Parts: sequence; structure tokens; C-alpha cells
Amino acid sequence: MNLDEWAKREMKRRIAEESAAAAEKILPPEMFPDEDLTSASVPAHERGPRSPAIQGLLAGNCCGWPRMPTGEETIEALRAAEPDQRQRSILAMIATQMPVLEMMRAALEGACTLRDFARAVGAVSRTARPKWRVMNRWARGTETERSRSRA
Repeated sequence: MNLDEWAKREMKRRIAEESAAAAEKILPPEMFPDEDLTSASVPAHERGPRSPAIQGLLAGNCCGWPRMPTGEETIEALRAAEPDQRQRSILAMIATQMPVLEMMRAALEGACTLRDFARAVGAVSRTARPKWRVMNRWARGTETERSRSRA
């Protein structure tokens, strides 16, 4: 195989892989861990609603809102069984604007669990996003680890 053939084949493979990632929807919340992941290295004044990941998200994405959401309000929205309209707006902003690593960081800072994130974004995001592939891989990996530890 010459270089041109290889390049064409590689390009087709990458396009197919990107298309598959873009079409992936988030897994059901039950697949994600529900335990408290708060790291002992996080200072007490930066835990929960005061999480730098949550505060940074709000400051960077809600500054134009008539009434900017608070950290407490954001956590309530993430944990709401039936979110109201404002909570749904907060969740939609999280689903579209918060990178997966920041979601994981917020979980480590005690803001909520990864299951809370999965439930919340699954409720408002009907759109497949490439970042869900990252979360799904992580959930599948933790599910495998939990299965091994039970055995």
C-alpha cells in the first residue's frame, strides 16, 4: 500500500470514528457511580456549591442572565427530580457548556455525583454530543471495576 492509499483509508476511518462519537447519547444514570467522590485535598471552603468548577461555570456562562444562578441553585437543579423552567435552563447550560473534565472536577469538589450529572444532562439534552462518549467510556470502566470488586 502506498502513502496515498493509506491516507485515504485513514481519513475514512477518522471520519467514521468522529461520526460515531457525535451520534452517541449519554448512558442511563444508573450506569454512573453515585458515591461521594469528594477529595480530601479539596479545602472545605471550596466544596459543594462553592466548588471552583461550579463557580467558574456560572461566572463564564451566566453573566448575561437577568439573575445569575448561585452555586446552591445549581446543585439543587442537578439534584431535582422534576426540574422547573429555571432549573431546566441551568441544566441546559451545563449540558452544552460544561466540559466532562469539569464535571468530574465538580464531583471531586463535592458539588454532586457523576450520576447527578448524567441524570440532569440526560433529562435536558436530547442531542447526541461527542463529550458523552467520554462520560460513557468512564461509566463503562467504573461499572467493570465495580463488577470485579463484587466478585
